[in-house]
Amino acid sequence: MTAAGGIVVEKYQTLGNCYLLLAPAANGLPGDGLPPLGFVRRLCDPHLGIGSDGLLVGPERRPDGRFGLGILNSDGSRAEFSGNGSRIFARYLFDSGHAARRAGITVIAEDGGEVRLDAWLEGETPDGPIATEMAAPLRLGPEAVGAEPGGVVPLGDLVTVPAIAEAGRRLFGRADWTRSLPLSIGNPHCVTLVDTMESLPSFDALRAAAPALARIADAPAPGAGPGPFARGCNLQWAFAESRTRLHLRIVERGEGPTLASGSSASAAAVAAHRCGLVAREVTVAMPGGDLPVRLAEGPDGGLSIRLTAPVARIATCRLHGGISRD
Repeated sequence: MTAAGGIVVEKYQTLGNCYLLLAPAANGLPGDGLPPLGFVRRLCDPHLGIGSDGLLVGPERRPDGRFGLGILNSDGSRAEFSGNGSRIFARYLFDSGHAARRAGITVIAEDGGEVRLDAWLEGETPDGPIATEMAAPLRLGPEAVGAEPGGVVPLGDLVTVPAIAEAGRRLFGRADWTRSLPLSIGNPHCVTLVDTMESLPSFDALRAAAPALARIADAPAPGAGPGPFARGCNLQWAFAESRTRLHLRIVERGEGPTLASGSSASAAAVAAHRCGLVAREVTVAMPGGDLPVRLAEGPDGGLSIRLTAPVARIATCRLHGGISRD
């Protein structure tokens, strides 16, 4: 598939988490599918393509007036949700004139499931921070993240993930990576709670250990034998400095170590709050920057999560060639 004059993609970042955005309609492409895996991998590779943490595909205008969004990880796999990706998508909608100051967004998952959220521009200037709020489909426990039998060991209200505990000992010399809370807020997370700042690995240390951690976070390759999670799981390590400040490190499924993640920050805030460590309004400090998270009771009695942070447009890129099918 090739658009006249070459396909155009936009690159945005928030808190150091960058995404490319491909708008099928603006490029004259059919809007009935996502680009093939090989194309996404090359496009997101910093040496073979532009470089990105993932690809956003949209907007797809839906009958209810909301804007549909598909999200792909940099390895080409489908992501159920992304907090930062959704905020970047909202910025694109405002920049491109699809919406003025507010927009309803529906993130479409591979299995047809949906995560609905509202986005709006904070402040009076057009380049102000972007806020998003969603009614999170919260589920707790090993079943919520597709944990394999034997992949987790019950520990009161929490669990121990032997693979994570062993990685802490073997790769980082830490013996306290033993208390984790698996949960889903539309996508799967496993938040490991630690007692000291020293127990959090640096971002560089996570990158050095990325291949070993990918064997825990990513879905097992065919023939590789079961991992702790049947379809992979986003991993977080969290330390509560106070009731209003939570430090976080992240390894995303299909992405690896990540400077910042909106959904990971949300999951960590939920886990820490449920364990009595932080308040409902907490700043999550990540290597890419601070993200304010507000947890509240939704209109149906469920969980509402609000995120607010700046989003910056980096570049408009025109690709040579089209979208190959390999």
